[in-house]
Amino acid sequence: MNELPKRRHGKRPIRFLLRILISVLTAPWRIFVATKHSLTSASVTLMLIMLMAFNIIWGYPWTGMLAACFALLMVGLLANWLTRAKLSVGCNLPRSVPAGQSFRVTAHLTSTNRLPALDTLVGWATLPKRPPKKSKQTPPVVETSEPEFYPLLRAGEPAEYVSLVKFDRRGLQSLPKLMVQSAFPFYLFRSTSLIDVKTQIAVTPRPLAGQDELDARRVLFSIGDWARRLLMGDASEYAGSREYTTGMPVRRWDFASWARLGKPIVREFKSPSVRSMNLIVDTSDLSSNEHVQSVRDLDESFEYLMSMSVSVLNLLSTSSATVAMFLSDECVDPVDNSVIRSTPGSLNLVGEIRCGDRSSQLMRLAMSQPIDSKTADDNIRQAIERIGREPTLLLTRRKESEFAYLSGNVSVMAVGPESTSAQTNAASPGGNITKPSRESVAQHSQEQNIDHEAVS
Repeated sequence: MNELPKRRHGKRPIRFLLRILISVLTAPWRIFVATKHSLTSASVTLMLIMLMAFNIIWGYPWTGMLAACFALLMVGLLANWLTRAKLSVGCNLPRSVPAGQSFRVTAHLTSTNRLPALDTLVGWATLPKRPPKKSKQTPPVVETSEPEFYPLLRAGEPAEYVSLVKFDRRGLQSLPKLMVQSAFPFYLFRSTSLIDVKTQIAVTPRPLAGQDELDARRVLFSIGDWARRLLMGDASEYAGSREYTTGMPVRRWDFASWARLGKPIVREFKSPSVRSMNLIVDTSDLSSNEHVQSVRDLDESFEYLMSMSVSVLNLLSTSSATVAMFLSDECVDPVDNSVIRSTPGSLNLVGEIRCGDRSSQLMRLAMSQPIDSKTADDNIRQAIERIGREPTLLLTRRKESEFAYLSGNVSVMAVGPESTSAQTNAASPGGNITKPSRESVAQHSQEQNIDHEAVS
């Protein structure tokens, strides 16, 4: 019979005694630091008066003034400790918000202290504007509105703190801690507590603005023309026209024949009508690229790709077809078509089916991170196998030659802040995605206006 290993009980009492000894020795210093942080201008003035009451010059203290000042300090410290606010917090906020855009947060406050909380100031503890020099990762800059003052918070009485918060960096961000300050009585002392609300929000990519928006218009025009040819049919695949009958699916109206014959005429095409489109975003890490000058340029390039992806989703979502999005840092589960995030070292189920709603797609873009090129290519191949022959658009920061393995139904477009017009000529069911000219953009706008007037 094997003997059970003996437990070592000798170290636990020693550790317990050491903790008690350390807490007793450091108690005066902790009390001193806490009192120092709770001092206000009123309490400092009262302490100066108490020092004057010692009356060192005349040789004997003014006992009445000394006792009064000391009593005020002790009573004020005790009253401040008894009436300090203890709050339970719950927050209401949107699921996602674009980076750099303020959003409304409603914090529901409930006092859990038996005594009422007096002269309470509630606000967000914002992060510093400048990150520390030793920090490798820049913290998100949080800008908030001004704190709100509550003269009285009774026990169990609900209250609301409505504020505006803004995050300047994309990602799954946590709300800052809620700072609660109590200054009763007479602002002699100020007790401060930080409450972790444990609430996160998905900060989606920043919308394109300024020069980036102007440079991206031609890229978006090319994508819009590609989607229009898929949905409405291309002239090279025109098969003929016929009279419209009730219940017939209409892909494109023949307005010229309609005006000439006086009957509704529809155009027919050889290729079937497109009901769904796919968008693949290549999030490959370009840190090994020789053309990358600095980490800052790399981050700006990736954020530009995320912002461009949002603009492309906005453009494609206006069509009648459903849009499915895939990210190269995700792979597709063959069992239920759900998306699995392929972060290095772990696989976390996102719970998003391939044709998810718009808010879920934006949240996935918010959590997307660069991944190595080999893993990205494997996930792209897996996604294309699940897509099949459906038309697909691939947004990438890499060169066209790296995607020679793709099938003919995938159109590749290279985007980046330094080359927004560097589009590739990969084959697609609707034709190649080519760089448009200003004349073609103007002509396309006139055609859209004519079609809109004819429909109305």
